[in-house]
Amino acid sequence: MQIPPNQFLVKSGTSANISIFFTPLNGFSGNVTLSGTVSPNGSSSPTISLPPIAMVNWTISGIPHYFMIANTTMATPLGFYTVTVYGVSGSITHTATVTLGITSVFVPSNGSEMLYKANFTNVAYAGHSTVLNNTFEDLGYLSIGISSLTIATAFGTFQDSNGTYCAQNCWLAIVGPFAEKTTSFTILIPANTSPGNYSVTMTISWVLQPGNFLYQTAAPDLVTQGSIIVYSSPPGPYKASWWTPFAILGGVAAAALLLTMLLLWNEKRRKVILQGQTATIGGAEPVSITKTCLICGATTPEAKFCRKCGNELS
Repeated sequence: MQIPPNQFLVKSGTSANISIFFTPLNGFSGNVTLSGTVSPNGSSSPTISLPPIAMVNWTISGIPHYFMIANTTMATPLGFYTVTVYGVSGSITHTATVTLGITSVFVPSNGSEMLYKANFTNVAYAGHSTVLNNTFEDLGYLSIGISSLTIATAFGTFQDSNGTYCAQNCWLAIVGPFAEKTTSFTILIPANTSPGNYSVTMTISWVLQPGNFLYQTAAPDLVTQGSIIVYSSPPGPYKASWWTPFAILGGVAAAALLLTMLLLWNEKRRKVILQGQTATIGGAEPVSITKTCLICGATTPEAKFCRKCGNELS
């Protein structure tokens, strides 16, 4: 099972018929059940329609083929999608994968459409740097070269034109057909920039067939809009509030006081219980166990302290 050339462009809002070819091997004859998936799969992503069954018979002259229909709407996001078709017959399974590029215009065989996506990768603060992450996608049949990227905001204009790919000119990126490339651009925000939400205008200069002396062609600049939120300053290291240590110490003191009270209460309770204790010796009648205080001479039922003077009894 094959889907040549496995790369297709479809204008958003239209549909395309894509052929699936089957080649019977080793005398195979039978029905093949077809199904498929699209990735990424969002609410407005392309959808595919497949015949439920493909009849494949090696006795039929030629290579049997069926059509898969790729459907899009005007809301389908531009960019690349991966379509995977599964063919199952008994214990035999085959797959074929297609790259589907959704464009905003009909792209001829000698042209390309560039898709640009960008996002700031970190929080922006006045007096600090932020990084703009750029992705360039080549929706077409010719290579494209990115020669410069200009960022214009109320707090300054920044240009990235120091390319790393050089052939006659230096390029920020060279992207092949049905491919994408990512670059980054660091922007230093002036320290006197007021906090707020700023609009951003990005202008990308690009060409078709970069480095080809005969056929390199400048394309119209791509201009798009975005925004960036600038904050006054990054948060510093954590500092506890002035009352925090006192709260902690207060908690420890309260715990110690509570522990002392529990110990005293327990000792008092134990004294009362001991005063009423009796013991049996050799099976005789119970007799009280008493102690004599060495300080005042008072006789006290066995306890730890003298009830008269408070002396600790030995």
